[in-house]
Amino acid sequence: MSIELQSDFSKGKCDNISSDELTDCARSVDAKISRAGYINQLVGNQLGMEQSWSLGSAQEQERTEQAQLQTKRGADAEFLNEQIKDEEQPA
Repeated sequence: MSIELQSDFSKGKCDNISSDELTDCARSVDAKISRAGYINQLVGNQLGMEQSWSLGSAQEQERTEQAQLQTKRGADAEFLNEQIKDEEQPA
């Protein structure tokens, strides 16, 4: 459908629209709807991947923090054990 016909149609000025022109218009609208659906699907897939990456990153960060905390606890316990041993030794 031509731009002029689309413009006239949107203004309600179309008196004699052929069946072929209506079919072309319907196909054009269907194609636009299909393309919009495809774009929405792509955007949804992209958001899903980003959320997955974000969750994976957060989980990895949590594991790293837990490992660092366990290492610090071990170092603190070792330090305290050394202090206790030093205090128990006669001077």
